[in-house]
Amino acid sequence: MSWIEIIADRKIRDAQEEGAFDNLPGKGQPLNLDFDPRVPPELRAAYRMMKDAQLLPDWIQLDKEIRQRQAQWEAQVEAYAVRREEDVARRPARGGKGYDADLDRARERFLYRAAEALRELNRMIDRLNLMVPAISRQRLRIDVAERLEELEARFPRFSGRGPAAAESWRAVLSVERKPTKLSNRLPLKRKRDPIG
Repeated sequence: MSWIEIIADRKIRDAQEEGAFDNLPGKGQPLNLDFDPRVPPELRAAYRMMKDAQLLPDWIQLDKEIRQRQAQWEAQVEAYAVRREEDVARRPARGGKGYDADLDRARERFLYRAAEALRELNRMIDRLNLMVPAISRQRLRIDVAERLEELEARFPRFSGRGPAAAESWRAVLSVERKPTKLSNRLPLKRKRDPIG
């Protein structure tokens, strides 16, 4: 031990014996360590201010909204399942064509709205994946076609129409994308000026 450490240690012991540390504020309470070594130094002040103001970063708020919308979507599916069971229970024994057609139209409207909701969720997930600070925080996109095919199997049609009638929700998925041209922007041969 150096002579400075010896003097400091002696002064600390003397202060303890005199009771200088007995009435300190926060005595017996856990320390408030706001320091997070995983946060880059240049962001620590901003994160501390956001925490004091009870604000969340945009990507965390968007992630919460995505989770809420997914839960709402699941609740809507279950609510439709209950309504459909009630409608099927009221269905005539021999199956009235008009009633079956009404059930099928309601099914198609539900599938169309479900496809739109899932597509909007995918847009939000894409936006989130561009905002998150680390790849590990990214979310997987929802396979809309697979989810809707599961719903089609869960809620079958009553009328005997073919699969062409069940394609209405697929129109939501078909988005025209322009093909990306991967070519050099410069012409192969330079055009000569008529003067030179």
